[in-house]
Amino acid sequence: MPYAENAVEVGGHDPIRLDVNRLTVIADKADGPLPLPEMGSGENHLGYRVAAMLSLHEWLTEHRAPVPRVLLLDQPLQVFFPPDHTGEAILGGNDRHKLLNIIQTIHQTLRLLEGQFQVIVMEHADLDHPD
Repeated sequence: MPYAENAVEVGGHDPIRLDVNRLTVIADKADGPLPLPEMGSGENHLGYRVAAMLSLHEWLTEHRAPVPRVLLLDQPLQVFFPPDHTGEAILGGNDRHKLLNIIQTIHQTLRLLEGQFQVIVMEHADLDHPD
């Protein structure tokens, strides 16, 4: 995946948090906070955004906050498909695994919240997955 200019990869041990004042995801690295736009690839951005939104909605639902319990995701998987994609298979095994992991994470959150939350995903990707 292409990297943003001056992007830095986040290690697996860096704490990640949602900065509610700036409404962005922050990695607390040893040399200081790193905001989402500087965290590397579109894959990273997608994963952190989906995780942040699901976590926030989970917290809001569990605390019975008076907010709509619905999340709309418009083409979240487009990061795996270039703009000039013609339909032929372009996903490697690892990309396919990452893609399905995102969908499974959404599903797990929905099951955890037992019908109290809804996610609408509008997607054009044809994963051709037998399950």
